[in-house]
Amino acid sequence: MKSPRAVGWAAAALVAAVATAGAASLVPAAAVPGVAQATPPASVPAGHTTFTVLLDGPAARDGAVAAIEAAGGRVLRENAAVSALVVEAAPAGFVERVAGIEGVFGATSAHVVGATRSAPGGGAAVPGPPAAPAPAGPANLDPLDTRLWGLSMVRADAARTAQAGDRRVLVGILDTGVDGTHPDIAPGFDANLSRNFVTDVPNDPAGNVLDGPCEFDGCVDPPDHDGGGHGTHVAGTVAAAANGSGVSGVRPG
Repeated sequence: MKSPRAVGWAAAALVAAVATAGAASLVPAAAVPGVAQATPPASVPAGHTTFTVLLDGPAARDGAVAAIEAAGGRVLRENAAVSALVVEAAPAGFVERVAGIEGVFGATSAHVVGATRSAPGGGAAVPGPPAAPAPAGPANLDPLDTRLWGLSMVRADAARTAQAGDRRVLVGILDTGVDGTHPDIAPGFDANLSRNFVTDVPNDPAGNVLDGPCEFDGCVDPPDHDGGGHGTHVAGTVAAAANGSGVSGVRPG
């Protein structure tokens, strides 16, 4: 059984794999020995759908691919960096069959998160007009904020014109830690209210490296240290300071 730490990291990798399913990092399966040439999405058979399948790691790949194909799947693309596959198959029962394969961490079907406009009369989809540049917004936006689609999507930029924020509102980030020294994080970070609930484990019971050598006494990182980087990223999305550099968060610290 996977440790909670391993499950957490793998779950994060699955999210990353799904998010990058259409990106250049997913290469045609033919670029990987033993996998047939990738097929364009338009040629996926009627009634089939695409799935993202996350493997336990590179060592599990060959056996898992053979079992996935035996379960009715066909590998279209692969992201070897995160051991993720894009597979097409008939949807009925496929996730359940694949989830039981040795070397497979999990699988999920592709989900539509948006759509292009359709031509009048129900014709083929056509691209919409070029997006207008985001408005400059209030003066406390950072230089790259207009490139953050999420900021305008939740209208955080517009909300600042009515209410710049209230420092009595606290947000907790339960993640890999937070780098309290980062210039975008430091203004809104409160070390006195922060805690690290995890003790690093250098090796597992079998002697395999897990967290590696402890960086701090007692193998407990201070609350303003982030050994993975993801927590700092999330904290920045929430509350990166509007300091005239880079980007700011939904509610700047």
